[in-house]
Amino acid sequence: MLDLVINEPKPEDIPSKLRPLMKAFQSAPFHVAPEREKELLVLRDKYDIRIYLKGDAENWLFEERRMLKKIFIGLRTLERLWAYCYGYNAIVSELQKADGDGQAVANQPEFRLGFQLLEWASQKELRDIEGGWPHSLPDPSDSEQLEHVRAANHIFLMMSGRLLLHEFAHTVLEHGTKPGVTSEVLKSEEIEADKWADDWMLQRWTDYKRDEKVFIGRCLGIACAHVPTLVLGLDAKIVSPSHPSPIERILSFVSRHLGVGNPLDRRPIDFPAAFLVTVASQLVFMKHKVLLFEPVPSTYEKWFRRFERYFP
Repeated sequence: MLDLVINEPKPEDIPSKLRPLMKAFQSAPFHVAPEREKELLVLRDKYDIRIYLKGDAENWLFEERRMLKKIFIGLRTLERLWAYCYGYNAIVSELQKADGDGQAVANQPEFRLGFQLLEWASQKELRDIEGGWPHSLPDPSDSEQLEHVRAANHIFLMMSGRLLLHEFAHTVLEHGTKPGVTSEVLKSEEIEADKWADDWMLQRWTDYKRDEKVFIGRCLGIACAHVPTLVLGLDAKIVSPSHPSPIERILSFVSRHLGVGNPLDRRPIDFPAAFLVTVASQLVFMKHKVLLFEPVPSTYEKWFRRFERYFP
């Protein structure tokens, strides 16, 4: 089987609106780079890493317990990941079609639903949530009724594959197995795991199909994997002793795989970087009412540097 094993509970037993996606979620690390399926099967069998879904996890949970060779994921965390995919995809796609003018958006109902779903997902702890997934908001089963659900499902699986590959990388690279590891080493290991996962998805993408859209789509999946770090890292009161700042991690990805890029050129290949700029800008504006779009800088690196003070 081309998947990772889910224990506690089985995918079909998951009491969530995400249930239709869970079998595909298991296979996500294989589907983000189909040309490397055989390689990943060898690694999966060698390390025998299993996924444990925790339905009662109150806080954000998506991490590999390196000594146990298990990846623990909160069900609420997965619901939030899908919410981010739908919300930001609907918002950015509609703004792109309207040339950035929110008043000119054609699909206003889904544009507003995107913001509502992000608001529902914005609480950082399960105990902050008043009830489960509201019936008034979209979910993965609404693909026939709503324009942006099908894309959200696809992006969710691309993001999930990248996140799982990152956690898998910690085991493959033997991270965190030595006592007394310093904060600097832990942070460097996070960047190394990012790089391993990104390279896995992008190094041989032309073996799958020589179409730049494949590369852009995979980069968008990687970009979406950085969205939770932005959401959770905004105005962090305590600097993480183990994880680099969200902006540092994003810049590492952009510099390695997207190059310099001038935002004014509006190249299709720069869309993943532009997507992350839009997400960071929306988060900063919603909390601080500060707009960081003007003047448009000459590179995406300079643009991301504007956000450093908000994402320590």
